[in-house]
Amino acid sequence: MKTNEASEHEVRQPPDQLRKKPYETPRITPLTPDQAKAKLAASVLTGDCEAEAMLRLVS
Repeated sequence: MKTNEASEHEVRQPPDQLRKKPYETPRITPLTPDQAKAKLAASVLTGDCEAEAMLRLVS
């Protein structure tokens, strides 16, 4: 029976590196209205069309 060459050369990780990372809750940073608008404006400068439409709504 022929063996797969790719599987022969596979590097296996030790079992301690295969464990999943522990769950971390998402961190939410509240922004002031001015900070939110500045962040949205920065997205518009990078060419984000959806951000541009949102900026028009809040302005």
